[in-house]
Amino acid sequence: MEQTCYKDWVRNEDRCYFISTFETSYRGATKQCSNYTSRLLQLNTTEEKNFFFNAVCHQNRKYWIGKCKDGKVASNVLYKTHSGNLHCTECKSSSGRSPCNRNEHHFICETAASVYPDIPEEIQDLCRHPIRELSIM
Repeated sequence: MEQTCYKDWVRNEDRCYFISTFETSYRGATKQCSNYTSRLLQLNTTEEKNFFFNAVCHQNRKYWIGKCKDGKVASNVLYKTHSGNLHCTECKSSSGRSPCNRNEHHFICETAASVYPDIPEEIQDLCRHPIRELSIM
């Protein structure tokens, strides 16, 4: 079985990730992820944290994600990168409201890699040797 990801997504293990090249609000980020049947990144393992450290630490950006440490999933989590350091913070005021809903940042989506059954050899041969145009006489 082959695992694949959407175009412009990065695969790591059995997961696919989209690291945005544009900024949007937290609400916009969650909508963008849901358009691909995905969710904002939830950093659950050390391996996943290391993967993203290597992928984004040099960019000095802030990313909307869904979770950055053990515990419950929170809204408006910012994953900040600056000078090779990473920092996660939940963006909320003392009243519990999010002051960051309108702020725009990059974002990271995640989803499971799609699994496709292996393609039979006969079909692979057809793909390697496409049918040529038929000339009508």
